[in-house]
Amino acid sequence: MNKIIIYLEDDANMRRHTTKMLEENGYSVEDFRRIDQVKEIFNKRMGDIECVITDLNMDDEWLENFQLESDGGMLSGWVWLQRFVYPNLPEIPTIIYSGYIPYLKEFLQDKNQIHLLDNQHIKCVEKGSNDDEGFEGLLNTLQKMIGRRK
Repeated sequence: MNKIIIYLEDDANMRRHTTKMLEENGYSVEDFRRIDQVKEIFNKRMGDIECVITDLNMDDEWLENFQLESDGGMLSGWVWLQRFVYPNLPEIPTIIYSGYIPYLKEFLQDKNQIHLLDNQHIKCVEKGSNDDEGFEGLLNTLQKMIGRRK
């Protein structure tokens, strides 16, 4: 099977635009709006996943018993990574693609867990104020982590 990138983003316009741009650059992307949607493919295609890209601030309804950890949804992408992704794929290349990265860093610093981001397989990329603004940083980071597909 082909290697895929799992992309979790609740904003439909951002998800469509970013997926299209990644595919135009030679990547195979499976995108999802909600955490519950990704669970099935994650389990079925775990061996094919070469990278995970996630937003931070999303609906936390699908985090089951971990909603409190998501701080009202602000950190739902981080909770998803910590509770569902990393227990299965601890070294999976991960890009946190969000406008809430400073909030995540502050949260982890307050909990003396900032070291969790000091990991070569986790990179943070700030989204811009429009769909194109942060995409270049995302693409550059992705190419450094897993290479260019074109």
